Amino acid sequence: MPEPEAPGAGSAAAVWVPGRNLVFIAIAAAWAEKLGAAEVVTGFNAEEAATFPDNSREFAAAADRALEFSALRRVRLSAPLAGLDKAAIVRLGRELGAPLELAWSCYRGGEHPCGRCESCRRRSAAEK
Repeated sequence: MPEPEAPGAGSAAAVWVPGRNLVFIAIAAAWAEKLGAAEVVTGFNAEEAATFPDNSREFAAAADRALEFSALRRVRLSAPLAGLDKAAIVRLGRELGAPLELAWSCYRGGEHPCGRCESCRRRSAAEK
């Protein structure tokens, strides 16, 4: 797999996976229905939505509407962070005492985030 580009021109194309969030939502909704859960919660945010349309409030609303027709028992989709940029999410997480050190933003696998890919750079900027 090629290494994602640094932020800038072409970086979105380097990491774009067509239908990725739609597939994740479908799988999560299927599991939610099986487990008796009422809701699937996404981590969509305004910063990513500016580059990737499948991270937007509009996409979340459309996917939620589609879920009305795809299960025997209604599973809702929510995107509580969709209106926030990553810096605001980090501030909120700190206020709530969330264990942010357990969150993974890196596109590469391994024991530690690479610190170089677009996602690592965005997270680093948000944590400052």
